[in-house]
Amino acid sequence: MCNENEAKGRGRGANFSATEKQFVLSLVYKFKKVIENKKTDAVTNEEKQQAWLQITKEFNSSCPDGRRRDIQALKKFYANRKKEIKKIVAEETKERYLTGGGTPKIVTCDDKELVLSLMSDKTVYGLEGMHDSDSIGIVQENCDEDAEVVIEDEEVEPPTKRLKECAPVADWSKVKPTMLTTPTNSALRKANGSFDGSRRRPATIVRALSSSVIAEKYELLVDKRLTIADMEIKKLAQELKWQNEKQNLEREAMMLNIEIKKATLKLK
Repeated sequence: MCNENEAKGRGRGANFSATEKQFVLSLVYKFKKVIENKKTDAVTNEEKQQAWLQITKEFNSSCPDGRRRDIQALKKFYANRKKEIKKIVAEETKERYLTGGGTPKIVTCDDKELVLSLMSDKTVYGLEGMHDSDSIGIVQENCDEDAEVVIEDEEVEPPTKRLKECAPVADWSKVKPTMLTTPTNSALRKANGSFDGSRRRPATIVRALSSSVIAEKYELLVDKRLTIADMEIKKLAQELKWQNEKQNLEREAMMLNIEIKKATLKLK
């Protein structure tokens, strides 16, 4: 008998109408931060379950079509709809990368933007490539319809004039490997600076401080330590004062409690 009831309960329900889809997504949007939370601990799962129970309650009490749905049906619809929108976005991205010209195919859905607003951009589009050119930048510029467009013709210099202004190309046909052993030209020495040929790192020069500088730094250190010591003393005094006040208040509260108990016993 139980198996028959379970089989009947697993029957396929009616399809969601357009009105029901919009209504479910609008209810999910109210609990977006809870439902789309990526945490899976016990507290978060309980919050998600309570959110879905509230969505089911509001859906069954206010649905325009008057059709009742259980929590599993609403969860299943939302999960399937997210998968469908992800597939649509993936196809659109694929269309943008295709070659051959023409505009990419854009699929329009009534609830597409609403579902995208519920999901994270990283979940839908993935991580953005920061170190390569594998991205599509679409820049939209808003122009005024009454704006005047002025196109200026730039004067293009003839290529012969540019070639004349270029630096002369050195002739390397007469260069031989033995010429590398010759001393460096004086012009290159001035340009590159002096080079002693040593690969050792420059030695670190430690200069001794004078006695007056040491005394000044020591006095500054002593002053700072005295300041810190004064602050610690003031802090301890304040803590001791607060401790005494706390003990006095506790003593007064205890005496007051004793008097209350005595008065209660007299009344009895």
